Formats: sequence, structure tokens, C-alpha cells
Amino acid sequence: MSSEAYYRIADLVLRVVFDFVFPAQNSYMREFLVEPCEPDYTLTFCQTDNIPSFLEQYPVFVGEIAKFHYYQDPEGMEACFHIHDGYYHAVTILGADSGVCHYLSVEWLKEEIERGNHLENFFCIEKLLMRFDAMVLHSCHIQKDGQAILFTAPSGTGKSTQGDLWRMYRGAEIINGDRTIIRKRNGIWHAYGAPFCGTSNIHLNRQAPIKAIVVLRQAPEDHAERIYGHPAFTAIYSELTVNSWNDAFVRKTLNWVTELSDEIKIYRFLCTKTPGAVDTLEKVLYESPALESVQMRESGI
Repeated sequence: MSSEAYYRIADLVLRVVFDFVFPAQNSYMREFLVEPCEPDYTLTFCQTDNIPSFLEQYPVFVGEIAKFHYYQDPEGMEACFHIHDGYYHAVTILGADSGVCHYLSVEWLKEEIERGNHLENFFCIEKLLMRFDAMVLHSCHIQKDGQAILFTAPSGTGKSTQGDLWRMYRGAEIINGDRTIIRKRNGIWHAYGAPFCGTSNIHLNRQAPIKAIVVLRQAPEDHAERIYGHPAFTAIYSELTVNSWNDAFVRKTLNWVTELSDEIKIYRFLCTKTPGAVDTLEKVLYESPALESVQMRESGI
């Protein structure tokens, strides 16, 4: 007996079809469930007892991300193999409008999903989102006054700390402590909540237009300034998950980041972990257009 579930993520409806009865209601995905409707993409789970046969079809190893290995067939089509305890337990193959995840064991798959080993991993989520001109930025996503502010930086820099400061001292809402889906809709860049959140355990289903992206660096004193061009581009690109072996993926990512960094305000924030950091950044984020015009002229923009 089969079952299915529908999720809305970044304004995309994803239909998931299981070849067994499973509600797919773990805490990470529950808030993203919607009633059945026309899907943008469908992923079907099918049990198999022969994962090695797919390695024969996709013999060329091209790259890896975390516990996922990517292989290609002679025509360049990709398959993503999921590693568990040193073995491949599943393989996902994405087509134009639908994909299939072949897996070895129902018990293993249920356990993976029920304990929050995110369902979206089986979608090869970065590749799927890129089909719809969306990407995942490593960032703490907060919302204030109906706008999104994204704190991005390598792990351990203090993204969650800055988010907590804005929550405590400005009443901001933390939407996700570790990941943000960014997508341009009707000419406006939006930040979307995601069902995956690292170790933050904050994963709300909210969206808002992006006010700013703030690139963090720890420092003994607080100082914020807007950045442009190459510094802005590299700051964003470095915090995306990019399938570097896939030329088409890389080209599309380069164009996406160029457009984003040209249209969204991006700031470098040398910051402390004190309430004063909120005051400093707030002055820059909400400064007058006249002051920003002066800064742009000084920067040669």
C-alpha cells in the first residue's frame, strides 16, 4: 500500500510518493505540509535490492558533499548515492519534472526520516531548488517589521548569537538558525524558511522580502559597512553549496549570485557579542538614503 505527502517549500509544492504507508510527519517537515494540490515536482520512493546495478549505469564518480556521492552516466546524467555505515543505502535520480529514490530497506528509510535525517536530502535539494532559480544560503534568518535580515558566515562565527541579540533587544523573530532558501519572485528577492536547520532546531515556515544580507566577522569592536562588487559576490558564493563538478550548475550559480549581489544590500559587519552590536548594525541598516549615497560615491559606485 502506498502513501503520499505534499510540502510547500519556497513557494514550490513538492509531492512525495512512498511505496509504503508512512505519514512523513517528523518535526522538521510537519510545518511545511499542505493539502494535496498541483505539484511543481514529484519524488517517488521505490524499494530495490540491487543498488550496485545503478553504479553500472552511472559509473563515473564526479564529486561528493557530506554523506552523498555523485556519479554520472556517459551522457552526463547524474545520480546521487546516499551513504550509511560505509555503504550505499539509496540512490536518487532527478528527471525534468519528477525523480525517483531507490532505497534498500523500508525500516532504514523510516528511521532516517522519523529521526529527522531530513527528507529533503533525498531530493538532492540544492540541485532541485536550482531548477527553480532558488538556492540555500548558510545563514541565520531573522524577520523584523515584515522584512528578512540574513546573517551569513562560516560555522562558529556567531550567526545565531547575532540573531539572538536581535530577538532579545529588537523583538525580531528567528525563522531559521542555520539555513535560508533565497528565491526571486515577481522581481523581488525573498527569504524562505527551510525544514533543515543544522543544530539550531529553529525551522519556521515563513517568508519575507530581503532587507539585507550581513556578512559577519568577529572583532573586538563593532563596525558595519556596505560592500559591493567582488567582495559582496565572494561573501555570498562562499556560503552556498555548489556542485562544483557540474559546469551547468556552476554557471547558473555564478549568474544567480551576480544578480543577487547587484540587487540586495550586503554588509560586512565586524561584531562583538554584546547588545551594542545591535545598535551599530541597526544604524547602518536603517540609515538615510542621503548617507548611503555618500558612501556609494566614496566607494566609487
